[in-house]
Amino acid sequence: MTASEGACIVSNTDIVVCGCGWTDSANFPTSPGAVQPALSGGIDGFVCQLSSGLDQLIYSTYLGGAGTELIQGLALAQGGILVGGWTSAVTGTQFPVTTGPTYAGGIWDGFLTILDPTASGPAQLLWSRLYGGSGDDGVTDVAWQLGLPAGRAIAVGVTNSTNLPITGGAFQPSLASGAYDGFLANFEPSLWSGHDLVHGSYFGAAGRDEVFAVELIGPLVGDEVLVAGVTTSVAMPTTAGAYASALQGPSDVFVARLAMPVDVPGSIQPVPSNCGLSLTCGGTPLIGHSVRCSFAMTTQGPTNLMAWIAIDLGSSVAWNGLPLPQPLHAILPVGAFCQQVVAADIVQPVAMGASCWMDPWSMWMCQHHGSWELLIPHSIGLVGWSLGTQAILVDASSGGVLVSDGVRITIGNP
Repeated sequence: MTASEGACIVSNTDIVVCGCGWTDSANFPTSPGAVQPALSGGIDGFVCQLSSGLDQLIYSTYLGGAGTELIQGLALAQGGILVGGWTSAVTGTQFPVTTGPTYAGGIWDGFLTILDPTASGPAQLLWSRLYGGSGDDGVTDVAWQLGLPAGRAIAVGVTNSTNLPITGGAFQPSLASGAYDGFLANFEPSLWSGHDLVHGSYFGAAGRDEVFAVELIGPLVGDEVLVAGVTTSVAMPTTAGAYASALQGPSDVFVARLAMPVDVPGSIQPVPSNCGLSLTCGGTPLIGHSVRCSFAMTTQGPTNLMAWIAIDLGSSVAWNGLPLPQPLHAILPVGAFCQQVVAADIVQPVAMGASCWMDPWSMWMCQHHGSWELLIPHSIGLVGWSLGTQAILVDASSGGVLVSDGVRITIGNP
């Protein structure tokens, strides 16, 4: 048995014809160098590409693990083919992933995968991850929004998980009932491993709601999308002037036009200090991306310096001192701060280097330096949020704080 579920025909300078679905055939045709040339479970998904004349198989592969995989959505992505569906491969050979969480529970989890038909073998698997909670979850359709430097994958589907990964500022942050709700999720595959979920929200009401299709209104990241599905909910959200604002029968089709939030770049502001520490942080503060910080300080003669960083992940930054863990608090005498340490959620040591030289007056001088990366987490809201990060340099031999300096990083407009 073979079932075809998704297809795309794209015409610009070339015509690309591709399809997807699932099969239990052990002799389903695959192309040379396919990432998965043989059936792995009882039923696997498949992805294929045909010539514009539909008379030549350009690319074909199975996609699955030891369980059952159903591919229901397909779209062309930047650099490959994006597919999404359902997997039950929880034991034995699990569904192939490159990033993100492991199987979250239930009978089904959703998945999203980008394949590069021009590559060979494992290199075809550009990006692949699961999406689900402790219940049953599945991806029913996908779309791709173009972006620079990278685009984003949009997935819609069905879930009864109460703990589906959802982001701050979601339109609907929790499951509306004990039945099924739809969901809408947005991923940026180019982000750090495990941090590629940009936005996620449930969509539904007190009945059974399932989102089956997504369509782009505009092709770019941040453009609005249309979603469609089926509902039994009498309280499904509708807008003023809707064609039908109430349930007409046991179940109705629904269509919704949704805004896709765009991350608002923030700012990096130094906290004034005369401590002699040169601290700089660079990058564009965007949720899911990194800010890179480095510090340098010149001392007269070698010293036994140790360095820590403090990070405050709260919605506001308070520079009011901090009870620090061993061994740091043991060598911070009261009143020794050049500047108070930020109230922090994280305090950790950071590797430091030094370079020394003799100045024209035969004095030894040493420059001490270090750096770290700070990932802006997706668990925060989209705008109006800030964090503090601070470098602390301590002379372990004399027992005094030499310097501390920090910056405030604001996301969007507080």
